[in-house]
Amino acid sequence: MTTTKTDALSNLQFKDNKGDGGGNFIKFTAGQSVKLRVFTTNPTIHINNYGKEQISFAVWNWDEDKAMILSKGPSIARQISALHQDDDFGADITKVDIKILATGESMDREYAINVLPKAADISDAQLEALKELDAKLGTIFKGSVRAEEYNNGIKPQVFGEGGEVIDDPIQLNEMPF
Repeated sequence: MTTTKTDALSNLQFKDNKGDGGGNFIKFTAGQSVKLRVFTTNPTIHINNYGKEQISFAVWNWDEDKAMILSKGPSIARQISALHQDDDFGADITKVDIKILATGESMDREYAINVLPKAADISDAQLEALKELDAKLGTIFKGSVRAEEYNNGIKPQVFGEGGEVIDDPIQLNEMPF
């Protein structure tokens, strides 16, 4: 049974775009899983360098033992949202640990998310690091918006090479080729 929730993550409407991250972001290697605790229930959405939407969450990476950013396209965010709404997992993604397994390379990459049977205890220091990172998500990517705003029709801004806002960017994923 799935719970109908009213928070931003539960109501986020996804587009079918893929993305990539770097720096202090979660990076995936085919065939290797990453154990995470998702903290953000109001993720940010921004447009990456390829004109595709990316959804970003503050997560605790148990493998690295630090707060990091999970910033990917809708394929992962859609699965996280479904788990967040699923009563079988407590209908709260922040209370479970997940493993994300990447398979395939480049354009053929897919992600499988599994909920772990027992969530690890999270310390006050870890929670504080996650709160700080979550608060910064809106400033990390220029023009990003929170899911709550996105759900109310506010779209991420796109910037040109000179830094100017592009009001009506061409959406390559909507081109018929």
